[in-house]
Parts: sequence; structure tokens; C-alpha cells
Amino acid sequence: MSSKPPSKLSQYTDPTGELSNKDLAFSSWFVRNKIFLRKITIGVLLAWIVIGGLYSILVLGSYLFSGFWRDRDARLQTLQGFENYTQIQPSYGAQNLLLDSARLFQIGETYDFSALAQNPNEDFVARIRYKYVFDGGETPSKVVTILPKKKVPLTIYGFKSDIYPVGSRLVVEEMRWRRVDPHVVPDTQSYVVARTNFLVDNLIIERNPIGGALPPRITFDIKNDTAYSYYEGRFALVLLGGGSIEGVIPLTIKEFRAGQNFPVDIRPAFSIAGIDDVEVIPLMDVFDPNEFLPAFK
Repeated sequence: MSSKPPSKLSQYTDPTGELSNKDLAFSSWFVRNKIFLRKITIGVLLAWIVIGGLYSILVLGSYLFSGFWRDRDARLQTLQGFENYTQIQPSYGAQNLLLDSARLFQIGETYDFSALAQNPNEDFVARIRYKYVFDGGETPSKVVTILPKKKVPLTIYGFKSDIYPVGSRLVVEEMRWRRVDPHVVPDTQSYVVARTNFLVDNLIIERNPIGGALPPRITFDIKNDTAYSYYEGRFALVLLGGGSIEGVIPLTIKEFRAGQNFPVDIRPAFSIAGIDDVEVIPLMDVFDPNEFLPAFK
């Protein structure tokens, strides 16, 4: 049996020595089969795309039918474990003052204005500038400090007006809040109570002394039952009748020392026929060190 004669391509010899018979044979095969190889490559890529797309559709379908709902339940459980800070945010700030309607007291040819203001906050001190307006006029402005959990009458004393102040109402011009530093004052209420404990004793109300020959008279003793002395004890003396406010009188005691018992004698220039009790409300800012006398002065 005779052998197959070698092809001319296998007998080719490159005179430069750079291209061997094997390289030439592979190049010739690649040129003849280039289109076929491209079809195989395209087929592999299409198969990969189809398989990947089908897998993605299967995974997405599985997530939509089961995984999505599991994730939703997990998110809801996570959110329920956190505080709703939008709803509780007001608790971190100061609540508004509680204000009563304005009261007007005529004393001779002058008028006293008053409205009770209460600070409902435990750790905020209020500083308020206010005035009263009425039909045809207004009062000067006044500034007062209201301690946490305390009430203070917002007063204007001895206002003169040629007309009766019809429709008087309170106007708050400015409100400033100061938070008590818990690192300095851990217990605000105990701090305030320890510095505002003033006692009233021996109250005597003389509504018609000597048959009306003398003006009415209110006497009592006020004791500074704290361990702190004040440069100036400033108070609002609230006159009560059946639990209602019937008048407010300013009271000032210079150098009101700790433990001191101070006698008060007031001769109101108006009738006190309905007065049966008094309340003394301190107006000092106990968070201001300038209010206090040095211990040994």
C-alpha cells in the first residue's frame, strides 16, 4: 500500500525562517474556518445571555412571591423597634406657657392689669416680655422670669388712662426659653423648691377698721424658710376671695436673709371686702447667682 504524497504546503520552506510549516498550516485552517468560529462564539454568547436571563427571571419571580414579603415584614419589625422621633420631638423642647385671660382692677384713677401665666416645663426657664392693649391704647412693656413648674401673675401696676381700658388683652412680645443644664442642676424641681420656700403666717385682714375711719389693712409675717439670702426679695402678693384673684399687689423686701421673718403691713387703697386669703409668689430668678447675697455679708 503506497503512502499519501506530502502536500505542497507541508513542503513549503520560508526563506526568512520566521514562519514554520505548522504556523502556516494553522493560519490557513483559521482563514478557512473563520466564519464557523464566529458562529460558535455568537452561539455561546447567546446561550449565556439566555441562560442568565432565565436565571434572573427565576430569581426575581422567587423574590416577588416570597422574598419581598419577608423583607417587608423585617423592615416593619425593625421600625417598630425605634422611637418615632417626629412624634416625640415636642417633648425635647419647651411647651408653651399656660395663660389666663386678662384681669383689670381699677384703683382710684389708675388701673392694674394682670393675667396668670404658668410654666408647665420641668427644665426650662421662661423669660417673657409682654404688654396689655385695649381699645384706644396700650401699656408699657414689662419683662418677667417664670421658673419651671411655677405660676406668675403678669402685672402692670398703676397705669393711668383718660379712658376706661375696654377690651384689654395680654400681648406677648417676646418669649425666650433657657434650658436648665442637668449637669449643673440634676434635679430642677428640688433646686427651685429649696430656694423659693417662703411661708406666710399670722394673717390678719381688717376690712373695716374702726367703722371705716381707717383704710382697710392686711398684715402678716413672711418667712424666708430657705438657706439662701436675697439682695432683694421680689414678690407678687395675690389677694384671694373664694379662691379667685381679686387683686395683685407688689411686695419688695431688701436684703431678705435666710431664716428671716419679715412683718408686712399693707393698707390697700381699694375695698377688700371679699378678700379672705393671700398668696405670696416669688419673682426672683433662682438660676441667676446675682440674686443672692454672699453667705457672710
